[in-house]
Amino acid sequence: MAFTLQTELTFFHFLLSFIVGTMTFMFFLFFLRKRQRLFEVAPRNIFVPRAYTLEELSEYDGIKKPLAFVGVRGVIYSCSMDFYGPKGPYNAFSGRDSSRHLGKVTVGQEESNADWTTLSASHIATLNGWDELLRSKYVPVGWIIPSEDFTKRAEAFEA
Repeated sequence: MAFTLQTELTFFHFLLSFIVGTMTFMFFLFFLRKRQRLFEVAPRNIFVPRAYTLEELSEYDGIKKPLAFVGVRGVIYSCSMDFYGPKGPYNAFSGRDSSRHLGKVTVGQEESNADWTTLSASHIATLNGWDELLRSKYVPVGWIIPSEDFTKRAEAFEA
């Protein structure tokens, strides 16, 4: 009796081969995913939120230390180095309380680390938008201890 492909290979054999092959593929896929989870990297920097002075905050500008912290309305966020690091487009805001600059949509250091509560209502609304954005994207790592000249510095600027 010679083996002929037409008579020996039935639909049942094809279906059985397909089911076994699919189950084998799913098993290996499950095994690889389970194994991949074992090698996932834990977060590098886990911060317990704490108070930072303005001097301590200035070290986290992405240059002095390899982290970019941005202070907004007294809360400090650990931000992305891509955006807030040394070569990022928002680097001017890192390492300081940038509430007044974000509220006024200006870039610079003149009004950094100054009281933001004296801003106009429209600037406060803009600042609230920035605060919501940072809160939704980044992890808060602490809060700012204001310096003695915090409110005095704000008196020199327009609301």
